[in-house]
Amino acid sequence: TYNSNNKLIDGLYQSWDISVWKNESRFTYVYNANNDPIEYLYQTWDVTVWKNDSKYTFLYFSNNNNTEETYQSWDGTTWVNQYKYLYTYVPETSIVLTSPNGGENWPVGASRNITWTSSNIANIKLQYSTNNGTNWINITNVSASAGSYSWTVPNAISSNCKVMISDVSNALLFDESDAIFSIVAVPTPTIVTSVTSLTNFGNVVVGQNSASQNYTVTGSSLSADIVLTAPSGFQISLDNSSFTNSITLTQSGGNVPTTTIYVRFSPSSVQSYSGNITHTSTGASTKNIAISGVGEVNYPS
Repeated sequence: TYNSNNKLIDGLYQSWDISVWKNESRFTYVYNANNDPIEYLYQTWDVTVWKNDSKYTFLYFSNNNNTEETYQSWDGTTWVNQYKYLYTYVPETSIVLTSPNGGENWPVGASRNITWTSSNIANIKLQYSTNNGTNWINITNVSASAGSYSWTVPNAISSNCKVMISDVSNALLFDESDAIFSIVAVPTPTIVTSVTSLTNFGNVVVGQNSASQNYTVTGSSLSADIVLTAPSGFQISLDNSSFTNSITLTQSGGNVPTTTIYVRFSPSSVQSYSGNITHTSTGASTKNIAISGVGEVNYPS
């Protein structure tokens, strides 16, 4: 017989005695509110009545795992303990590293997240290797529940790096990067100009503009835009039409494509002019282009 939860609650064994079914034995289950068996009773048929034979009782942890199983036999008047099993259940534990898991390029000094999933683990040890796991270097211990740790990538350049995480209380429970990743040098921000100086602009009448000269500028691995600044008496332009004293070249993905810069001499007083067009960007070496010219009086013809 089954209950409404499809759990077996009793069973009857009979044998055929020529013309009639004859009782032999039966069993009965009792369940708790969680449909876990808490008692198993076995009885035999004694001509006219069911006679107790043996009984199992079960106790459970709060998560319904068995903690204790007791076997008793019937001595005619009472249940007699025969043996008892005590069970200790260790919760299932797991730990899985999800990043870095192979193929990454992490630059020295950058902040990168080491991430993982885990269950039934209190604290995790983080380590890294630069020789594919032959040796491991400690990073720190963190709470497993954090699931992530912001790591400042060390100055340990290598293309054979791995990260390993392990249970602080059980080093045999661990996981590591499935494949190697790289710790790479931080690219140096670079500005390149096609020349270091322009031909002297010569004598130009005060208040007038010279013919323009030009050069090109390129940037790579930049973290900021390139700012160009012309010295007094000179102006710069991107289109050879609109001139100004300063231009900002916007980087994208760390790069500034090759860009033509036009320069003209526009003296405001009678004097010799000289200086540098400066090219600056955070972290990059400043590039200078030397320029010169002379402002002169506009004599009547």
